Amino acid sequence: PAPSVNPLMAEIETRIKAVLSIANNRKKSTNSYTNNCSNGRTLQLQPQNATIFTNDQQTRSFLAIPVSAESARWIKRMLLPPIDNAMVRFGLQTYYSTEEDGGEEGGGCILHVSVASVKGNVIPSILRQRHRKRCQQGMMTVKGNEDDDVENVKSIPLFSKHEIKQKEGDTVLESSSLPRCIPIRVNQIQCRFGKAKGLTIPF
Repeated sequence: PAPSVNPLMAEIETRIKAVLSIANNRKKSTNSYTNNCSNGRTLQLQPQNATIFTNDQQTRSFLAIPVSAESARWIKRMLLPPIDNAMVRFGLQTYYSTEEDGGEEGGGCILHVSVASVKGNVIPSILRQRHRKRCQQGMMTVKGNEDDDVENVKSIPLFSKHEIKQKEGDTVLESSSLPRCIPIRVNQIQCRFGKAKGLTIPF
């Protein structure tokens, strides 16, 4: 029979609770405690940086909104290390790099909120459509088969820098009408193991 995940879940819960307890105790005497620790924490989403990505098996595509750099730093410093430490203790692979300077371009994880998903990998068709549109608009010329490698692309920005509109002679990005940040309040952590196992940790 497969080994139980209960010991791993208990280890993750213990480590996360310990980290949150220390953080809350340190901030009780500061003004930031009321805003960020009591009844949860406010994280900032960046809708202008919305991203489409596919899973490793390319069986499903997701629309995700990344969190801000400040919110990502807090998550990487506070929440990911105890999870990774628990995985290492049980001989499992860690999922994320927590290098502060890794960021989104240096190998670090892109922390995000998934807002929608569809079956299959939609990225190749979107890239081909954007390529054809740029060619028709004279923004680029065709040189051989430009979409040879689209099947290997795992993520793309929702708003392409080439998809622009003209307004009174000025160039305006289509995403410019979106707010720079959307605050969301997070008051608990949920860890899921398949469909049957899971745990919830309140802040």
